[in-house]
Amino acid sequence: SQSLDLILTLTFLLLISNLIKGTEVWLYNRHRQQQIEKEKLEAELNFLRIQINPHFLFNTLNNIYSLAYTKDDKAAPMIAKLSQIMRYMLNDCKESRVQLEKEIAILKNYIDLHLLKIGQDRNIDLYTEGINTNHRITPLLLLTLLENSFKHGDIDLNEKGWIKVECIIEEDILYFYIANSTGKKKKTAEGSGIGLNNIQKQLELNYPDNFELNIEELETEYSVKLKVNLD
Repeated sequence: SQSLDLILTLTFLLLISNLIKGTEVWLYNRHRQQQIEKEKLEAELNFLRIQINPHFLFNTLNNIYSLAYTKDDKAAPMIAKLSQIMRYMLNDCKESRVQLEKEIAILKNYIDLHLLKIGQDRNIDLYTEGINTNHRITPLLLLTLLENSFKHGDIDLNEKGWIKVECIIEEDILYFYIANSTGKKKKTAEGSGIGLNNIQKQLELNYPDNFELNIEELETEYSVKLKVNLD
């Protein structure tokens, strides 16, 4: 009986030991898998952000160079605006979330840059409501939509061209609307697709099942509606 009890005790201890060891291995593998997925997510997001920065930077520097070459007085304020935007991209955008107020400030600087280039009399409207310091968002998300609107609209060529932007917060839900005139020029689907594919991917990675993205393309107007739960 004592031998049997000893055997049962040893067997029980062996099972417990194996169970503990198996649990430790499972927890390690689970943690490792989560770490790999996190690193993969960060790599994908960094790649998406890299897609934005060079195009914007080189395009703006080219504009500033042209102004500086002709000794245009607008070159200096454009450099100041660009400096603020680049500081935001290099410093704040390292975080997974930034204050929505900062992203909006960058939208304003981006608009000011274009107005300096094409003229202050163009119709560009930016309206915000309900934003406070607690609201945070994935960096460059809204800037990509604004850049897309400038790139594929006719604001640069048409004196009557327009861009309308609305950013409204209601109960921690972001309602972002952006629309632009396109004139009757033929759409460049390939170019516009890059920016919107970028947006779609960023939303899927950052806000899975917490966003709605709707795009409407009419003959002379293009609009995007974005709804995101920021909580």
